[in-house]
Amino acid sequence: WIQAEDGPQPSATPVVTGIRLTGDYQSEYYVGETMDVSELQFVLTFSDGSTETIRGDDERLLITGFDSSERAFLTLKAIYGSVGTEFPVRILYPDSGEVTYAYFTLMGDEKHGADGPAVHTRAAGNLQVWIDQEEYEIGVNDTAEDLIRQALADHGLKLAGSNADRPGDLYISGVQIPPALTGSGDPSDGAAAEEYLSEKDNGPNSGWMYAVNDEEPGTGVGKYFLEDGDEVILFYSDDYTKEASALPYIDPDPEDPDPQPAKVIKGHSYKAGGSLYTVTKVAGEKKSGAVTLRTAKNKKSVTVPASVRLADGKRYLVKGIGPRAFAKSRAKTVTVKTKLLNKTLVKRSLKGSKVKTIKVKVGKKKVNRKYVKKYKKIFTKKNAGKKVIVK
Repeated sequence: WIQAEDGPQPSATPVVTGIRLTGDYQSEYYVGETMDVSELQFVLTFSDGSTETIRGDDERLLITGFDSSERAFLTLKAIYGSVGTEFPVRILYPDSGEVTYAYFTLMGDEKHGADGPAVHTRAAGNLQVWIDQEEYEIGVNDTAEDLIRQALADHGLKLAGSNADRPGDLYISGVQIPPALTGSGDPSDGAAAEEYLSEKDNGPNSGWMYAVNDEEPGTGVGKYFLEDGDEVILFYSDDYTKEASALPYIDPDPEDPDPQPAKVIKGHSYKAGGSLYTVTKVAGEKKSGAVTLRTAKNKKSVTVPASVRLADGKRYLVKGIGPRAFAKSRAKTVTVKTKLLNKTLVKRSLKGSKVKTIKVKVGKKKVNRKYVKKYKKIFTKKNAGKKVIVK
């Protein structure tokens, strides 16, 4: 159709009505690489049914969305006039040969339906541990999906989901219940009946979620790149709206129709992400509060986040690490994500600990380098109480 003086009229000349990418193309690039669009081929479809194949460097074609400055899953767009198409590209790190590790835990629940005796969530701490934390060697570009698949396979368990054939788009709808919990026998004998715990089994808001370093990412498992020391938990929630990522407070009583956020008091300590934080400034309606990490959780690796949410549902900036904060933890690696630490605020923080390495991850590479330099001066044996590597 074309726009004539008296309105839309059929075009006498065939016009482009569609475009699609054809043939194999390079879908993976390393960070910093450029894209050669001339290798791409697209098929144009015309209104009369005819087609034309053009190269990606055709001047009539616009390709947008490519950025190799950091590791990512990208969706590129090819636009020709009023029609367009999308196609995926991954930006990856080259393999450095360095051996790195991540940790996996699987937490499930009984199939009790929507009218169960209680609402089971990770936030409430009342889930079953199906697979206790285990260490896995990971590749430089492995995702949470890669780790989940490997760990479940190692235990003879299967998952159900959609988009499993599209890199980065897996959606987990169900996980096989360990046969030891169903009484159906050893999964290795081939005779055990497979029983799954699936979304909506325990209510309309129930289903599978995941957390990395006690935080629930806002992206799918297939698009979350893992780092050395990451702790991944795949868990079932009876109600996702009661998890940390969705609710500004934890409802201690599922029968309460009108729960209220708890009050936070300066000088008191509260748990968040498995660690204990002491409040140094109470958050206001529009202003963040401040906390000091008092006691780190007892894990092999611990993250000091930029901020946490406490029982009142408000945001608290992590501005310090208290004396001997890691003394009761088995952590050997501490990942620091806050930019707010100084010499005074980390004094004696590593004393009595097993910590060997401080990893600085406050932003992109340039920013990280700046803070590595800064934190090397404060995480010293004289100040923090122990000699460690800061990187």
